[in-house]
Amino acid sequence: VLDVNAAGLDLAAAITVRTRFAPLFELDVQLPAEWTLLAAAREGQTVAWQTVSQEAGKHLWRIPLSPPLPVEGVTTLQLSIRREVDTWPIETEPLAVDLPELLLPQSNLHEGTLVVRGDDEFDLAALDVVGLDAVPLKADYERLRFQSQDTRYGGNLRVTRKPSRVAVETLSF
Repeated sequence: VLDVNAAGLDLAAAITVRTRFAPLFELDVQLPAEWTLLAAAREGQTVAWQTVSQEAGKHLWRIPLSPPLPVEGVTTLQLSIRREVDTWPIETEPLAVDLPELLLPQSNLHEGTLVVRGDDEFDLAALDVVGLDAVPLKADYERLRFQSQDTRYGGNLRVTRKPSRVAVETLSF
């Protein structure tokens, strides 16, 4: 869930991992370098992670799995991720940011959902979207919802502050 709020851009990721042919001792997660991992949990318990350099413009985080995930095992990880934006909060000029593409380099089969929600003071629009299919909204707080399956995706999110509305009523006697 990508949350566009008064404080900035927050990404809450829930990753369900299922192994098929070998146990998994650590999970690698990759995002663009503008994003910072704030917290990670496995099945609700806080876990440590390491930042591993891979290539310019990308963050690769390694999350050790203790105990390791056995063959045919399933576990869920929750990540709290934030993007600092120099021009935040936006006032008059719209802001365009890349949609965050969360990659799992060890995975060879994946499907995902990207939900965008935002404060009522913002207009949100997805532009130049590739590799994502728009799907119907499922909750009141959702503003945009996309699904992907075994594909890389990309696009931009345009955030515009809605103009202020003032209602005035004058009474004369």
